[in-house]
Amino acid sequence: MFCPDCGTWNRSAVRACGQCNSVLPELPSAVEAPDHLVTSLRQATGFRYRIVRRVGSGGMADVYEARHHALNRPLAVKVLHSHLARDAEMRVRFRREAEAASRLLHPFICAPLDYGETDDAVYLVLPFIGGGCLADDL
Repeated sequence: MFCPDCGTWNRSAVRACGQCNSVLPELPSAVEAPDHLVTSLRQATGFRYRIVRRVGSGGMADVYEARHHALNRPLAVKVLHSHLARDAEMRVRFRREAEAASRLLHPFICAPLDYGETDDAVYLVLPFIGGGCLADDL
């Protein structure tokens, strides 16, 4: 299970995180295996965001619910599919879409808060609004 404080993967049998010694929450009956992409996202963002769960998936990207560590603000992290992230043209297109959306000001358009790239992932951070995510609108 991932530690909710530092994002480190721990075995399900342990009671405290091996990295930060935080007490781990009780496990639900079905536990997902660690996701390489989620782990690389945590590292790429300097652990600024705690990835909570995957909200959905589209033709171009997966969307994850996240929380800002310092501000405890709900966020959505939109991550370009890995097969598309390997294509330089798709990386440029994703970045240009983020730049264009960041210039728009409208109550029904989510303005990106952060953008980043690593070898494994290209991601965009957006507001997570009212239990629903507008990240798919981008």
